Formats: sequence, structure tokens, C-alpha cells
Amino acid sequence: EITISKLSEEEDKNLMEIRVGLIGEEDSGKSTLVGCLISDKRDNGKGLTRTNVFRHRHEINCGKTSSFTHQIIGFDKNGKKTNITSFGTPSTWPKIVEKSVKIVNCIDMGCSEKSLNNSMKALSPNYLDYIVVVISAASGITNNTVLFLKIALSLNIPVIVVITKIDMVNEEDFKNVLCNFSIVLKKEKSGKNPLVVKNKEDIVTFANNIDEGILPIFLCSNTT
Repeated sequence: EITISKLSEEEDKNLMEIRVGLIGEEDSGKSTLVGCLISDKRDNGKGLTRTNVFRHRHEINCGKTSSFTHQIIGFDKNGKKTNITSFGTPSTWPKIVEKSVKIVNCIDMGCSEKSLNNSMKALSPNYLDYIVVVISAASGITNNTVLFLKIALSLNIPVIVVITKIDMVNEEDFKNVLCNFSIVLKKEKSGKNPLVVKNKEDIVTFANNIDEGILPIFLCSNTT
């Protein structure tokens, strides 16, 4: 079911839209991350929240995204999410847009071997405002991770890194992941300074220096 509605001039003028593309190795947690963000619920460790973003039954059965999925996250003037109704149920897209002053469009790109070519074609500075490179702490920095990072850095779009599954590794292994990522970043001679985001002040620092070479790294576990 598709609903098309025209915003009033005042609504259209005040609505801010940000388009974010998520890329990363298969099973890095892209779909689960988006599922958690739109539902405001943690995952059960078995991929429950990612079913919120899957479009086809075979994706649910195999647990892998084979196509682009497009989800929106709305924020009202107080910075509160509008995706969930007062009854705790998911809101519809028209209602989310109606109640929001900012919309974040999340495009989860299927980065399997079969869909990789289509994903690369969709990575366009004319369409995306940000690229989020999702890395699994459990898998570490793979060859595909390096490839995705190279592509993201070459497009002159602000890059954000999210390291997921940090609950699945010990502290030493996690430090190795961060160290390896820094080494790869230096090899690319991107001029980017990685900043592990620890609090809201760090987020403000990144926002104020978006064109100054800061590359923020968010650490998360979708289950904890």
C-alpha cells in the first residue's frame, strides 16, 4: 500500500530530511541496527528486530538482506522520535512525517555478493548526505570492509562508522579491531581523524567539524 500526500508549503519549508546509506559486510548488523532504531527495541540476539525492515519472506528465512530496504526515523521539535505511537505501536509513514520536523531516511543496502553491484551504483553524492559503514566487532576488519571504506571515502560524503556486536568480544579483541581500523584509515591517506563517540559532547564536536576531517565511530550492541 502506497500513500502519497502533498505537504503544505509551511510544512515542506520546515521539514528537514537527511538521507543516510548503510553499507558493510554481510552479517555485520546493518538491518538489525535499523530495526532497533525504528522500533526503539533491543534485539533478542536472534535477529528479531531486523524483521521490521525485511521486504521478502526469503530474507526472513535466511536472515540476509537481498534488496534495498528503506526506513524513516522521525523527530519532533523536542528531539523525540515519532516512530512509535502513544500506545507503543509502530506509526505509519504519513503520521511520522506529519509529526516530525526532521526525517532521517535510512537506506540499508544489500551488500551480499549478488547485490554488491547495485549497491555501488546507488552510492551517489547526489542522493546521500551521509554514509554509515557498519563493522561487526566479532568479524573484525575484513577485505570487504576495506573495500566499502575505500568507496565511502572516495565519494566526498561525510562518513560515519558504527561498530556493532561489541558484546560478543573481549576487551583485547575489541582494541585490536579499533587498531586495525586506524591502520587501514591511515593507509588510505584520507586525512580523517577517527573519534570514538562516548557522549553527547563528542557528537556536537563531530557536527561542528563535519568538514574538518573528523570520522566518528559509534560503538553499540543491538542486544544490550
